Parts: sequence; C-alpha cells; structure tokens
Amino acid sequence: MSGRPPPGPPQPRGPYDQQQPRNPFTQQPYGSSQGHGQPGGYYENESDVGDYTDSRIHGYGTDAESTENDVYGNSYPPSSESLPQGSRGGHSDYSTAHFGDYGPSGSREPYPAWTAERQIPLSKEEIEDIFLDLTQKFGFQRDSMRNQFDFLMQLLDSRASRMSPNQALLTLHADYIGGQHANYRKWYFAAQLDLDDAIGQSNNPGLNRLKSVRGAPAGKSKSEKSLDSALNRWRSAMNNMSQYDRMRQIALYLLCWGEAAQVRFVPECLSFIFKCADDYYRSPECQNRMDPVPEGVYLRAVIKPLYTLLRDQGYEVVEGKFVRREKDHEDIIGYDDVNQLFWYPEGIARIPLKDQRRLVDVPPSQRFMYFDKIDWNRAFFKTYKEKRTFLQLLVHFNRIWVIHISVYCFYTAYNSPRVYRRADNNDQPTTAMQWSATALGGAVATLIMMAATLAEFSFIPTTWNNTSHLARRFIFLLVTLALTAGPTVYIALYENPKQESNLPVILGIVQFFISVVATALFSILPSGRMFGDR
Repeated sequence: MSGRPPPGPPQPRGPYDQQQPRNPFTQQPYGSSQGHGQPGGYYENESDVGDYTDSRIHGYGTDAESTENDVYGNSYPPSSESLPQGSRGGHSDYSTAHFGDYGPSGSREPYPAWTAERQIPLSKEEIEDIFLDLTQKFGFQRDSMRNQFDFLMQLLDSRASRMSPNQALLTLHADYIGGQHANYRKWYFAAQLDLDDAIGQSNNPGLNRLKSVRGAPAGKSKSEKSLDSALNRWRSAMNNMSQYDRMRQIALYLLCWGEAAQVRFVPECLSFIFKCADDYYRSPECQNRMDPVPEGVYLRAVIKPLYTLLRDQGYEVVEGKFVRREKDHEDIIGYDDVNQLFWYPEGIARIPLKDQRRLVDVPPSQRFMYFDKIDWNRAFFKTYKEKRTFLQLLVHFNRIWVIHISVYCFYTAYNSPRVYRRADNNDQPTTAMQWSATALGGAVATLIMMAATLAEFSFIPTTWNNTSHLARRFIFLLVTLALTAGPTVYIALYENPKQESNLPVILGIVQFFISVVATALFSILPSGRMFGDR
C-alpha cells in the first residue's frame, strides 16, 4: 500500500527534515510542498454562494422519530453520543485526547510520526475537525466516526514513519482515490463518468480548480472526449488538489465505508455513493447548511435500503425468524449483479426514483439527498444467470474443444483422402478437393464457437447491454462459416476434373488458410474479448 521515497545520494539532513514528496500521478516530484487550504474553500468566489435552505432531507425526521425497530420488534434509541442539535463550536468532548490517554502515565503520544516537528500538512485537531464536519453534514454515527478517525491516523502515522508526512498523505490519497491502481479511479473511467455530463460534470475540487485557472471550454472537442485527454485532466486535477482536499476525500470515503455493512462487498456501488456524497459536500446547499444532520441518517437513508435488498434475496422472515429462501443462485440478485449495474453508464442511468424519475435527472450536487427516494428493487436485475447445466462446459471451455476437435479434423481429413474422393475417380481426389476438405477443420471450429455463443445467450438476459456483443459475434461467426465451408460445396458439386481450371485450386488454398487463421484466433482469443465485450 505504501510507497518508499525514491533512492538518491545521502544528504546532510536532520532527523525530521522534510523531503520533497514524490507525485504518484505523474511520477515527478513536486516543485514545492503544498499546504492545505481553508475548510469550505471549494468555489471560485464564495461570496457568490446563494442562500439555500436545508428543509429537504427526505424522511429523516428527528432522533425520536427515526429510532429503528428490527424484525423482532426491538427498538433501539440513538447513541448517547449523538451530535448536538446546534452548530459545534470549538473542539468536542471526544477529541484526540481520548486516544492519547493510555499507558501508565497517559502522556504517550499515540501517533509519534505525525507531530508538529515533522512539518505535518494538517494537525490531529484539524483532521478531527474534518471528521466532525462530515459527520454533521451526512449524519454518520459518532462511534463510527471515532473509529475511522483513529484508523486514518494510524495509516498516516505508519506511512509518516517511513516517509515525509506530506508524501504519506499524498500516497494514501493515491491508493484510495486518485492513483493509477485506486479502485475508485478504475470505476470512474469504466463507468465513463468523464464523458457523461449528466453524471460526471463535477469531478473533484482539483478539477474544478484547474478549470477555473485555464478557463472552462465552450464545448467538448474530440480531444476532450478521448481517454488520453481524460486521463491527463484527471492527473492534473489530482496534482492541483490541496492537502486539505485530499484529507477530506479520504475521510469521507472511510466514513462511507465504515458504515457500509454488506455494501462493502460491492465496491463499485460504494464508489458511486462516495462520488454522490463528494459532489453534495461541495454544493452551496451543503456548505450553507447550519443545523447538523441527525446521527444515523446515512445508515438509514443510504445503506439500509441496499442492505435490506441484499438480505431479502437470500432470507425471508417466518414467525419472527430469518429463514433461508428456497431459491437457486440463478434467481438471486447477488453482489456481482449489483456491481455490474455500476460498471456501465447505462446501468447508472437506469436507477429509478419512486416518483418515476431517474436519479441522473437530478443535478449531481443533489443526488445524495435522493438516495432514500431510490427504488432499488426496480434498479437491479440478474446480469448473469448461474445455471447448473452441462452447457457450462461448452461456454467456458470452448477454446479447449476448438483446439482438440479442430486439429483432429485437420489431421484426419488430410490423411483420409479416399473418404472424399469423387465417384468417377477411383484413385485419389482432386487437388482442389483435398485442400478444401482439409480446410473443413476451420468450419468445425466455427460451429463449436457458434454453439458456445448460442449457449451463452441462455446465461445473459437479453435486456442487458452485454447481449449486443453476442449478436455481433454470432454474425461474424456466420460469415466465417461461409468462408470456411462454402468453397467446399462449390468444389464438390461444380468442379469438373476434365476441365483444366485453376479456380477450384485457388479457392481450396484460400479456404484452407482462412480456416487455419480462424482456428488459431478461436484458440487464442477468449470469446468474451470479441467485439467490444466490456
């Protein structure tokens, strides 16, 4: 997870002198260290931020109204450490002192590598303020916030013991959010949020800051729509992000993850939740909000509907007890089906609200506030039917069958010329017929691929976007079958050995080499890679 500072000649440094942090996005060191920005500084002109009300928090209610009843009828009151109903002033009673009061004397520093002497970008108190601010704005549970704060500090302290604090924060943000191997970054580009204005118009504070410097373009050109251009804009956005924004994004991701329960097993869904939360945090509506959101709102409005859907797929309540449903796996919406929905822009675009609108019709900065209005039961469906059938041997091992059966057909046809000799020629078949009959091994390979494709149609619902590549593949196989088997029909029916013509021989030779190429292609290239299977 953590990187090491680049090697170099030893320099006369003190034990706490700061090295220039290495940039994991461009693999070039920064020219100068970056300090953190001021909280809330995410707009070009904050004085222009409009006056927004906070009256729309759908179904949240007060603490007394939002107590939960489980399936057994037990009710659970809110935590005694719920956030105060007013704005927080100064540090809370649950500050970092609680994490430091251990040991014989209670004076031991809990995070020895993250101290002011190390020129840290943000102090523990500032980091705690970020967590408290996010907790008030999103309704995270107080105990979960304290756990994630300590977890983040442990990560920073561990990395800062092996590198400079600035680089520790930079590499941690790269691992979670913006680096090449970060799951969030992979999902962001896989879902094409950089191209879809309706979904991905606002990306992160660094990108907005970059646009404000360079000026927003009037329209999207072809270069802006290319993947290389999108990657460059992403790297520039990550490089222009302040340390405060990096810390705030990591904290928000950890808070979303900390209460995600089973949603942790669907990381693409969690990435979508984080993006909607990040967009909402940087909106004027969230920045102008004064009253804290009640504790537990995130768990009830965002996580509980998803958890309930996943739970009800496998269990039902019988006489007050959860009992396993008598359903096969092909009839259960599982974690993979939930993940599949968020991997594609078409899947995100089909998420419906209970008022018959779509979530993408809502501005990105407001989507987080509509999570409790999403009808998840209509959003998800089976994207792959895990059937117990012998057709699995054909679908998943088609290349094995092609290699064994096709090569056997090539060899047998070449060494058995008497099988396909003409009736009027008792000796040997013609040269053209021998070439063409041997080439039928490619037609056999094509038939195996066609059978595997037809069998695959039974596993993938035709309503899902992935079925389009199966249709294109099947059309390609029909054309290949015509090229690998059609000349044989012509040569067998219309060739006249008494006429001296080179056309049948040329057709047989061309057919043979097409069959060899097709067989090699089907043996090497997985069928799922053909024709844009994403």
